[in-house]
Amino acid sequence: GATLTPALGHVAIPAALTVQEAILVGLQNNIALRVQKYNVPISRSREQSQRAAFDPTVSGTLQGGRTVGPNGGGNNPPGRATDQISGSAGVTEFLPTGTTIDAGVSTNNSFYSDSSSNSRLQVSVTQSLLRGAGLDVNLAALRSAEVSTKITQYQLRGFAEQLVDNIEETYWDLAYAERQVV
Repeated sequence: GATLTPALGHVAIPAALTVQEAILVGLQNNIALRVQKYNVPISRSREQSQRAAFDPTVSGTLQGGRTVGPNGGGNNPPGRATDQISGSAGVTEFLPTGTTIDAGVSTNNSFYSDSSSNSRLQVSVTQSLLRGAGLDVNLAALRSAEVSTKITQYQLRGFAEQLVDNIEETYWDLAYAERQVV
């Protein structure tokens, strides 16, 4: 028989085929099968999107500036500068149990004439007691997306098996018809 090489696109059909070669050519040339193959990664991306609800969220700010005292009074002596910098960073995570954890740190510093500094560390834990409590509620959308991915995998498998069955049946029908002609 003819030697077939796997291809991403259309494969030329040799003049004589074995049943295995007919199946390979049919699978490689079937556009509907190529389209069906995209459903699994699309479904998997929905699953990843639902899983992202439990990813931590990071935030932060940084600010700075300089204040120069006016001539003749105010908090700063005339011409005296004060540099100030402040920043904050925080992390928030929602857990499948319905618990939300927030942690953050902030600092504020002044330099030169009135040097001062203050920092703050904050941690909070919030547990849902009624609405949104428990694994079943919070994982429902993720479990649904996982099941949807499995369904698309089985649909692709079923589509491919049906296609192979149709190719094989057509091959043997053609072989039988050719025998009848001879």
